[in-house]
Amino acid sequence: SRAALWVRETPAQSSEAANVPLVSELAINDIHFDDFSLDVDAMITAALRMFMELGMVQKFKIDYETLCRWLLTVRKNYRMVLYHNWRHAFNVCQLMFAMLTIVILRGPGDLHVLFCNCLV
Repeated sequence: SRAALWVRETPAQSSEAANVPLVSELAINDIHFDDFSLDVDAMITAALRMFMELGMVQKFKIDYETLCRWLLTVRKNYRMVLYHNWRHAFNVCQLMFAMLTIVILRGPGDLHVLFCNCLV
């Protein structure tokens, strides 16, 4: 997939993060976000941005490539069914992200667990 190629082609952690569009460019902090505005690869990129924005990459010292591979694995393991699929998981995750950023609930690790659980 394009997302997998993008992961392999990006040389360094700092430049990798620089290639991920900003929240404002993706409009993922909006409760009325249209998830069909992104294809399945762009959803991976948006998920990366959400992890970075919530400070999870820094706080838990998550290796960028490991996070990319984890997101790709989560996506791959969803079945191609009408409702409970990768798009639905991303949509739930994006809504949780929007709620967390709008309300500014950045407390202890409980919020990070809630966010990650939206995808699985």
